[in-house]
Amino acid sequence: MESVSLAPECVDVVTISQALHYVAEPARVLAEAYRILRPGGTILVLDLLPHREKWVRKELKHRRMGFSRETLHALLAEAGFEGIKCDTETKQSPEPFRIIIATGAKSNNHESSR
Repeated sequence: MESVSLAPECVDVVTISQALHYVAEPARVLAEAYRILRPGGTILVLDLLPHREKWVRKELKHRRMGFSRETLHALLAEAGFEGIKCDTETKQSPEPFRIIIATGAKSNNHESSR
């Protein structure tokens, strides 16, 4: 996810679903998503909200214990995305694993924004 074999600005939408908590450097993954998105393209991120289930590190190889709204928003902004929205799912899922949903866009004038 940190280095995909796609040309720059070749896709309209990037979806990252239940994957960021597995990577060492989420910022690099989001920067790569930004790179392959066309101007005006959209990113959709679904991941876990923070939780306390430490067993997932060993048994499922999670590197992160979820992302707060503030953290995910900051990571997307750092990558260059605009119009960022972060929210939890509309239906309450049972604890401990709740989902955060985030969207953002690559500016049509992205060279001046980065």
